[in-house]
Amino acid sequence: MIRAVTFDAAGTLFAPREPVGETYASTARGHGMPADAAGVDARFRRAMRAAPPLAFPGIEAPQRLAFERAWWTSIVATALGVPDAEPRLPPCVDTLFLRYAQADAWSVFDGRLSAT
Repeated sequence: MIRAVTFDAAGTLFAPREPVGETYASTARGHGMPADAAGVDARFRRAMRAAPPLAFPGIEAPQRLAFERAWWTSIVATALGVPDAEPRLPPCVDTLFLRYAQADAWSVFDGRLSAT
């Protein structure tokens, strides 16, 4: 029995419409944290390479979102160059979560998906 099917979608089928460093930096500045897009982008890439997989075997669905948010919070903190305990970080992460939940935050690569 097949229990799940996964796709390597981000970077294969679609990508962020705006460079991650720009989105993260402008969002951080909106929450009172200084950030420059180039530095944020470089730290983001390093954080993603060093991060453990975004997979939580054995975690039930109701808890999975909390684990995913903690994983992303660590990535955002590293990208912004702030400690995980930075008090402005949680609202910044919330804003980023909401931003990337919007379809217009993403661009579909030509020829990868049909709009029909």
